[in-house]
Amino acid sequence: MDPSGTRGVELPALSTPRPAKKNTHAASKREQVPVACSRCRTHKVKCDGVRPTCARCESRNTSCTYDVAAGTTRQVAIKRKASSLEEENHQLHTLFAYIRTRPPDDVAEIVKRIRNSSDLREVLRFAQDGDLSLQQRLQRKLPDPRTIRIETDSLQGTGLRLPARPWTAVAGDGIVSDLVSRFFDIDQPFYCAMVDHSALVFDMRASDTAIARYCSPMLVNAICALGAFTSPYARAIDVAGEKKLSELFFDEARRHMDREESKASITTVQALCVMFLYCMGVGKDRLGQIYRYACCEMYKRMKAGTKFPKDIASKASTSKHRQLFSRFSWGVVHFETHVSSTYSQPALLDIPTIPCEFTDDLTAPPQFDRSGTIGSARIFTAKCRGTVVFMKIAAAQMSSPGSAQDISSRLALYRELNQWAETLSPLACYPTGRAPEYHFLSATYHLYALLLFRPLSHLDLEIEAPISRPEDFCLNACKHILAELDYWERVPPGSSSQGTVSTLWFYFFTSFTLITQLGSNPASHEPLTRACLKLHSFVPYWPLVSVLLSGIKAFAQQLHTQLPPGTLACFVDVGKNLPRDADGDIPVAWALPQHNDLLELLSDDGDDDDGDSKRLTAVGMGLVIAKWNRLPLDG
Repeated sequence: MDPSGTRGVELPALSTPRPAKKNTHAASKREQVPVACSRCRTHKVKCDGVRPTCARCESRNTSCTYDVAAGTTRQVAIKRKASSLEEENHQLHTLFAYIRTRPPDDVAEIVKRIRNSSDLREVLRFAQDGDLSLQQRLQRKLPDPRTIRIETDSLQGTGLRLPARPWTAVAGDGIVSDLVSRFFDIDQPFYCAMVDHSALVFDMRASDTAIARYCSPMLVNAICALGAFTSPYARAIDVAGEKKLSELFFDEARRHMDREESKASITTVQALCVMFLYCMGVGKDRLGQIYRYACCEMYKRMKAGTKFPKDIASKASTSKHRQLFSRFSWGVVHFETHVSSTYSQPALLDIPTIPCEFTDDLTAPPQFDRSGTIGSARIFTAKCRGTVVFMKIAAAQMSSPGSAQDISSRLALYRELNQWAETLSPLACYPTGRAPEYHFLSATYHLYALLLFRPLSHLDLEIEAPISRPEDFCLNACKHILAELDYWERVPPGSSSQGTVSTLWFYFFTSFTLITQLGSNPASHEPLTRACLKLHSFVPYWPLVSVLLSGIKAFAQQLHTQLPPGTLACFVDVGKNLPRDADGDIPVAWALPQHNDLLELLSDDGDDDDGDSKRLTAVGMGLVIAKWNRLPLDG
């Protein structure tokens, strides 16, 4: 019997036509309808799914409703609903994060907007688009003659004049120009080589965020946040009781990061690198790991190390764009390789396979610009080639330090390191007094050599010249590094008496290496004293320095050794204002040199592995500081 024959009445034409009658064989199979009406689903009876009223509801003269739109299956509708709920959940979490992390004045503005609006998106857009209370504070400051004078002085004090708007609303043209200029003079040469000076300045001066490819508000604010640590103009404009300019710039960079919602781009990856360096500078690198990991994840998603983007790879693309992308690709790997070494970990990124479009012939005589500095491409080429060697040093699995095979592997890497050093331009090639690049590269060479042989420094070994005794070799490497840093900090344009994240990185490795020799090598006392005194002079500028000095003190105590008398004044009160995370821990994870006296800390931390496994485990500086911070120096 035809199922349709049970309806008993002839139905009028509806907006959705009914299925045509089918033969008996086809009708014997149950017909599938996309969605049943709500009443039929409730009573679990068959529904033909016709809209606006199904046959069953029409025959019983009852209302017929559907909870799924026409042309959509229930599974699709559920997926759409789930997606909508996920988006709403994400928005609520984002708004919660704003309320939890913003200053009280900002939170008051957000709450006021919540009470006056029932649209979650509107409230969230308000929080993302700007910091209203910040703008109000800036507007109150602008008429201040002192602030105007500082802006004017900073603009006159820098040769690089750049517009602050539309890139940032935190400060004016003078402060922003000074901070960006400082970044390229003292920060970009080492950690941030992935940012090209000419490309960023060109896009920044164009003042068009819509078409800029090598500049973005997020990147500019991140750069300014890093530069504000040591800028005398930024420090002069800081107001007691309010956030410092460095914090305001960093907050602005985070706001732009939230708005970009993980959209992959060159400038976003660059900004994430700089934001991680900012976290290092404030002594909270463990909290800043989120930016480092996001940077590497986005870099991989872009496939930046393996191929050029389509628009750059095309024949119509200029060689300049290829050079800029190549610089970006290699620069990010240079950044990650050196950052990972701070934690005694392998790098998260591999050496790029795309060609070095920026390559300069290192065997040819160097060319100098009008300021007497060597060409940027030449320096960057040298750094990237050195990075390839350094990655081999950092990644080499030498689990049996001192064995014949281990020593042979280290000597082979040392020969490769020296081959790289031979390609560098000697100091005689530079005009008198104009050699910041030479001192930087020389310090880098000695640091690579130090990290290569430091695992052998506690062993009584005699190795072929020029290594001889590893302990003496490492001591001499530390002395060379300190001498090069001294020149580097005094020679313009990279001169900086306040230090940089880059120089702090060098001081970290040298000072902690020297501590391991205090008990066995009296010659280590003088260079360690110099390093501590230099670090102490950076205390007013970098919160990280207080952490480093506290770490030096705690590490010496853990090794049961006495610090040189000339250093003791450097450790007074350094442990009182250490940065801490929400749990009260010191969020610094820089790895200390491996030493037997550190094994007890791994045991205290609940590690049940055997001694060999523990010797391969890096101990973070924060762990040692946490143990010894409350004890007196002679305790």
